[in-house]
Amino acid sequence: MKIQMKKKKRIAIILVILLLVFMTVVLFLWHRMQERNRYDAMQLTFTEDTVIEYGSQKDAESLILSYSGGTLKEISELDTSIVGKQRITYTMENDGVRRTFTHEVEIRDTTAPQILFHSDSITIEAGATFDPSKNIRSVSDPIDGDLPYLSDNDADEACGYRIQSDVDPLTAGHYTVTVTARDANENTEEASYPVDVYESAALPPATDGATYIDGILLVNKQFS
Repeated sequence: MKIQMKKKKRIAIILVILLLVFMTVVLFLWHRMQERNRYDAMQLTFTEDTVIEYGSQKDAESLILSYSGGTLKEISELDTSIVGKQRITYTMENDGVRRTFTHEVEIRDTTAPQILFHSDSITIEAGATFDPSKNIRSVSDPIDGDLPYLSDNDADEACGYRIQSDVDPLTAGHYTVTVTARDANENTEEASYPVDVYESAALPPATDGATYIDGILLVNKQFS
């Protein structure tokens, strides 16, 4: 009789343990299912902007079209000063459950340098001193600022600008000065202005808006 009682107690204990294990597993699975539901409920969609201009004021948050099912907790930085692909991470949270989304964009520099002249064209008397750089107001990149002058000793792929001039100030004729610029991201620009050299010391009459400076006629001057 006593042996049977012991067996029954043992069986009851085992059943209780099994029941506790079963309830623990059920609760664990239920909790995981609830977490999964909260995880799946978090949704984030992005704008169609996958290519962003170099140096623009866009930030990572501006690329979000909409989100739901949680709150935004963390957003990695978007650096538009670096050309190339960038992967941005967005972390959302819902009642202790976190979900991370990634969005890849590419930073491109598509804007060429800007070349500005003081005057659209120049007329000089034969024998006058002529410096082609004096008519350059500025050569700059919209983001990186002024570009340096490059000499013949600088590498062809260097960032800056060069001046090509066929002007012979001793010989009358029509000439051209060409300025070519290259920025740090290999965008290039070219601009030219004509130079007329007159034989006679008698300079042609100045037209409206034209000015002589040291024997040089500046046409359509644009001094700032």
